[in-house]
Amino acid sequence: MTTSLFAPQGTAAPHLSVPVDEHDHALGDSDAALTLVFYGDYQCPYCRTANATERALREQFDPSELRIVFRHYPITQKHPFALPAAIVAEAAGMQGRFWDMHDTLFANQDRLDEESLVTFARQAALDLDRFRRDVTEPYCEQKVERDFRSGVESGVEGTPAFFVNGIRYEGDYSADVMSAKLRAMLEQG
Repeated sequence: MTTSLFAPQGTAAPHLSVPVDEHDHALGDSDAALTLVFYGDYQCPYCRTANATERALREQFDPSELRIVFRHYPITQKHPFALPAAIVAEAAGMQGRFWDMHDTLFANQDRLDEESLVTFARQAALDLDRFRRDVTEPYCEQKVERDFRSGVESGVEGTPAFFVNGIRYEGDYSADVMSAKLRAMLEQG
């Protein structure tokens, strides 16, 4: 039985089924000591809190220590705007602005209608003609579906869900607690 700092005592820790690759949105060095994968839904209020933790971790850790990866997990049965928001994030990513749009979407969860999404694209200084084309390209939705399937295969049932170095993180995801656990892992080598 595999256990970790993150799994409850005596339980098996689910593993990430699809390794991080060049198709993922990542911040930090590819050979960072730790890789945190965050499965999220832009309309999920808990993910908004997790995004605040993610932003804090970006500031607290050097890119050689922690690489942060975001994967889409839109729960469309509960959150009808989650999929369109994820597609918009992918279209922004095609112009090198994924992380800006990512943070904007979480900060504006109550405004994920089509008009607002176009406004966010304009505010991000995206080429709007290209943006409008990209949101209709199959690639954007296929990327979201790929992320979602990888989450299902990894045992994700809800959001937010985190994996650290391929092992499911369980428990409190406040910035202070998560940072302390990540620091402990770094110290253990």
